[in-house]
Amino acid sequence: SALLAQEMYLESHPEKKIHVVNSLAAGPKESLLAYKAIECIKSGMEFEEVVETLENHKNNIKMFFVLKSVQNLINNGRLPKPAGLVLGALKIRLFATLDAEGAVTIADKCRGFNKTLQKFLEKLETENYKNGKIIITHCYNEPEANELKNAIIEKYPDATIEVMQTGGICSYYAEHECIFLNFEV
Repeated sequence: SALLAQEMYLESHPEKKIHVVNSLAAGPKESLLAYKAIECIKSGMEFEEVVETLENHKNNIKMFFVLKSVQNLINNGRLPKPAGLVLGALKIRLFATLDAEGAVTIADKCRGFNKTLQKFLEKLETENYKNGKIIITHCYNEPEANELKNAIIEKYPDATIEVMQTGGICSYYAEHECIFLNFEV
């Protein structure tokens, strides 16, 4: 859609400069890229420098998320229904990330929020987080999102963290009580 909009606009405004960044993700990663674009523009960078910076920076943003419900994975055939029912009955959350092509990869399974919290903190460390920006998004799960924020601040006191409610498509696919953690490395 963005590429089509770019093409349509440039037909009537060929002098304009537009670049579409494919983040290969959804939600908070785009917010971190938008913040970086604003920072670049305010610093006086030329268009081409901004594009190069964003294209490089998208690879420095890590995304991990936890799904409390796997109903959408069952509905779209990515998870067998019996496996999904067992996960739900045992209250197991899927801890996931995105691979280099943007496909969902299950990284681990967590039982309970404390294990999930430990897994998020572990990923910050193993991915070499050094106090870059963090965005935590949640779908009607503000208490756990804030608990994650507080745990991160305890370990990384200089961290800049923003907690937000998920938007439309992320809310739909990740479902109720999901939590996304995106951070710059």
